[in-house]
Amino acid sequence: MRQRVVSQTTTTDPTGHYSFTGVTGGTSNTYTVGITPPPGFTATLVNQGGDPTKDSDLNPLTSQSTSFTLAPGTTNNDIDLGLKPVCEKPILTVGNAACTSTTSYSVAFYTSATSVTASGGTIDLVNRRITGITSGQPVSITASNGTGCATVMTVASPASCSVTPDPNGCKAPNLTVGQPICNGSGFYTVSFTLDGPGSVSASAGSVSGNTIINIPISSTPVTVSAVSGTCVSSVSVMPPTNCGVNPCENPAITLSGPVCSTSAVGTYVVNFTVSAGTTVTPSAGVVSGNQIINVGSGVPLSLTVTATGGCAPKVVTISPASCTVCNRPTLTVGNPTCTGTGSYSVSFYSSSTAVTASAGQFSGTSGLINISLSDSVVITAGNGSCTERLVVYPPTSCPPAGLTCISPNLSIGQPICNGNGTYTISYDVKAGFSVTASAGVLSTRRTTLLPQIWAPA
Repeated sequence: MRQRVVSQTTTTDPTGHYSFTGVTGGTSNTYTVGITPPPGFTATLVNQGGDPTKDSDLNPLTSQSTSFTLAPGTTNNDIDLGLKPVCEKPILTVGNAACTSTTSYSVAFYTSATSVTASGGTIDLVNRRITGITSGQPVSITASNGTGCATVMTVASPASCSVTPDPNGCKAPNLTVGQPICNGSGFYTVSFTLDGPGSVSASAGSVSGNTIINIPISSTPVTVSAVSGTCVSSVSVMPPTNCGVNPCENPAITLSGPVCSTSAVGTYVVNFTVSAGTTVTPSAGVVSGNQIINVGSGVPLSLTVTATGGCAPKVVTISPASCTVCNRPTLTVGNPTCTGTGSYSVSFYSSSTAVTASAGQFSGTSGLINISLSDSVVITAGNGSCTERLVVYPPTSCPPAGLTCISPNLSIGQPICNGNGTYTISYDVKAGFSVTASAGVLSTRRTTLLPQIWAPA
């Protein structure tokens, strides 16, 4: 194959016109035209406008025309290059949907963009949350770089929001998900973090550590879901576009929200995945594999992401996690006791004086009375931001006056961690009565349970 030789070069005028004169015609001379886009612009696709005399003719990947010849004495004025501003989509991570009232919820977001819009609620750029979103309605979040280039993600609403914890309900899993990164031809990857109990699945691709990998690029978004008991949190991610065409269009990093470290008390970590050749520089903590670790509790974190190919660096700021050591108070509840045919009472012990109850009235510092037989009662002991909750279910029935029902006098203590993904509670019961548990194994006044709604954090 004959080596191509550059015969002439020129620069376009202010209107974009160019010309080459003195070109030798004839079929023995074959030419191509190459045009280098100015900074901040990239080539459009060929033949997109329906007018061959004006449409772009150059390959957008190479900015080169196809080969052509010129007959002697002729002119070719139809070799054009269409230009458009370079699209560099911003980084966007969303999730952590949390109820703020019985009718609204909020969502966290982290982005490298300064322009953020949402389909509902109010944008709080300082605290990086969207508040006042109507319960039951999903929210679509758009981060834009101001050139018509945007990243869009959708967060599903919590199933329900209740002021009083429902003993039979659930606490929505704390799931955050990052925008996609291209992963070879025809596939992409997203990062996620699940803070707390639950399991993660995706509508496409495969779960691998803290990422969903090998998601096929299609017109359908991928939905990442976290399930804890009967409660579900989910985030939908639109697939990337033009993978391999413009290396700077899609962010070179997908990252998820902060989560408290299980090995370094008082610090948090952030999970991420990057494209080949990309570097991540944190303002705090250190990079360890695909994590930023050892970031102090309450310390804001900024990440500078630098990709290859001349892409502009991106900076994203992440709201800090609060990972202070929580000293939960001791809380023990006694057996429910009938106080009439329509109500019951409960005794309790708490090492904290800050105790609340979802039903009944306090009697002294260690008792609840006048609890309706139709209500379970949630007793909460607080120590600052740390709480302990126990649920007492009502007696099946209370006997009429003159009849005696011997109570088993069951008392239950708060859970303690076993360190292997399970926890233990202690109990005491009057001799001659049997005890059962909905999960775990009974072992002489001790029950080892799998974590459920009020499991220790």
